[in-house]
Parts: sequence; C-alpha cells; structure tokens
Amino acid sequence: MKRKLPKTYESPKRTKFAMELIKQQQTGNGTLADVYFRAGYHPKSRAVAKTNACMLKHHPEVKRILTAYKDILDEQLSPEVRAIKLAELALSEDKRVSLAALQEVNRIFDEYPAGKLKVAQFTEELTRLQE
Repeated sequence: MKRKLPKTYESPKRTKFAMELIKQQQTGNGTLADVYFRAGYHPKSRAVAKTNACMLKHHPEVKRILTAYKDILDEQLSPEVRAIKLAELALSEDKRVSLAALQEVNRIFDEYPAGKLKVAQFTEELTRLQE
C-alpha cells in the first residue's frame, strides 16, 4: 500500500535556492552550502547547510525549476550550435581557451590518449608489434 504524500506549497526560498543553484552551475563559483546560505536559509553550520542543500536539490519544486532550465538550454543550444561554438573557441587567438577547446574536441572524438585505458593501449601495442 502506497502512502500518499502531502501536497507541497511553493516556497520563495526554494525558488531562490533553485535560481542560485542555476547561477552557481553557470559560474562554477561556490559550493552547495554557499548556495543554501544565499537562498536565505540560516543553518547552524556549513555541514548542516551542505546536507540540507543536498536534500533540497531533490525536492519536486526545485527539480521542476531545474528541469525547465535544462529544457530551455536544450532549445537554445542544439548540438549544431554547440559544435559551432566549440569550433570557434578551438580556433581562437587566446591560447588557453584554444587548448581547452581542443582537449574537449579530442575527448568528444575519443582521441585523447589520456582517456584510454592502459590495457587498451597495451593490446594495441601488442597487435602493432605482432604485425
């Protein structure tokens, strides 16, 4: 027998948490605990903030907002648009940006040697030597 869950109400703090989480994913700055604090929650410690943030990420309201954001991104950034942007970055004048983009291209095409398993490299070497 399945237990009925209570209806959830929309909370401004949960909405703010979801928006702060999206901002953190875009910029890469901060941790889940920082996002939890910026959303307006006041836990006793950072450990409690991190634990609560991990649980809050799985709340239906937060998941709905994150899913809507991902759907919007999928519409705006089709695979063709992403490939064109990656090619532009790989051919840019900035050496660091170009190197990072080329590493990503190599990873996508599975041509980056560091990504191969040592066993696979060993068997490839054996077959090359046998020929």
